[in-house]
Amino acid sequence: MVSLFINNNGERIEIIGDISLNLEYWDCECTGKKYIHHISVTDCHICNSIQDECPSSREKEVLVFMADENIIIS
Repeated sequence: MVSLFINNNGERIEIIGDISLNLEYWDCECTGKKYIHHISVTDCHICNSIQDECPSSREKEVLVFMADENIIIS
């Protein structure tokens, strides 16, 4: 079963089983901390991944990324 909802930041979240995906971010093939991109970024200039060919990011990983980068959404 797939469920969709909006998180506290106004972002679309898709839940598939026990996995929560943030549809506003995607994962490229890079290693380290810089593998999460906002959907406004269509490709990764480091590994050349293309957004349409990559998975959405896990919500837990997006929250860690945002905290590490001091990103605040108001």
